[in-house]
Amino acid sequence: RVWLRAVYEKPVCHCGGRADLFCARRPTLPRDPPVDLGGGGGVLGVAVAFLSPLVMAALIVQRRRPGELSRGERDELYDLDARYYAATDPARFVADLTTKDWVLTLHHGASVVGFSTQALRQHISQSGQALLELFSGDTVIDPAYWGSQALSTGFARLAGRLAREHAPLPIYWLLISKGYRTWRYLP
Repeated sequence: RVWLRAVYEKPVCHCGGRADLFCARRPTLPRDPPVDLGGGGGVLGVAVAFLSPLVMAALIVQRRRPGELSRGERDELYDLDARYYAATDPARFVADLTTKDWVLTLHHGASVVGFSTQALRQHISQSGQALLELFSGDTVIDPAYWGSQALSTGFARLAGRLAREHAPLPIYWLLISKGYRTWRYLP
């Protein structure tokens, strides 16, 4: 417990402590305050940063086509999306979802706790070279599962498969990000 508090209050960073700079060595702790996990013991940890090995092992990522999702599954994805994004509605969500090629869903038991939509498009560069664009659309992970790398591993497997299937075409990842955590995946 003492270590968690010390790390949270004074993170060790090798970029001079500047929050506006990306640093791969910065601790992967959330900027939210520590939370009481119950049991009357005070602050027991940072809930979103440290998942037990049992929870981590229980997380499953599935890759599916949007048309394969049932109405109930689409509603579950929308409910998760609407919890964390403003100015969305079910019709807009479904319309956007149908333009994607895949949905990566993160499951803990029977519950969807995260998802990411993906689209693959072919383009011709100004020099006439064919190339592929892998676009990551809506991506949401319930904060209780932010410490997991399962969804990003599922994305890496999809990107690797596409690179093998479409070699020698170059693939560019088009990513729109609203948070600093996502930038950590960029080289």
